[in-house]
Amino acid sequence: MMSVSITAARSAPRSEPANIYVNGLHGAAEGFICGVRISDLTDRLGMILQSTDDLYNAIAQELLDESRDFNATKAVNARHVRSAEEQAKVEESMSRQDELDDLRSELRRLQSEGRLTGLITIQDCQHCDNKSHQLRDRLCYRDVQYFNVDNELLIALLKFRRRYFENDSFLPAPFRQKNLKEATKNI
Repeated sequence: MMSVSITAARSAPRSEPANIYVNGLHGAAEGFICGVRISDLTDRLGMILQSTDDLYNAIAQELLDESRDFNATKAVNARHVRSAEEQAKVEESMSRQDELDDLRSELRRLQSEGRLTGLITIQDCQHCDNKSHQLRDRLCYRDVQYFNVDNELLIALLKFRRRYFENDSFLPAPFRQKNLKEATKNI
């Protein structure tokens, strides 16, 4: 059974971060926040940061290529302008870059403040109480895992997920940003 409790108010000062504690998961369980595996934040943060850097650079290259193509067409036809669809795509790409940059900055800040080091605590089971478990060895189903999720980490991941994927077609229509905006007009 999982229990969740918030130990500090949302407006807690940075010196006293709010944490969300999830208790009672067996040792082989995995916890996710907005699609990000919590153990990746503790064990593979460098990989996550490198992935965001790679994605940021890929988007930058796409924007550069689009700009070159646009300028080449503009050189031939001075009246050429981007279509509304092309402009929207450029703006969405720039927005995605901003979201990647914000996420990288937040993860680095939280890391530098030491707020990603205690995300997972493991209580060894009686049979394994010889302290032989390593942080990466969460395979004993008898262990108890505790996720100590920093509130600011949760907010950063929620914000990233909402904004970065807001126009993706994989979302069901009612949850796409365009549809949500339309729905609120009728309220």
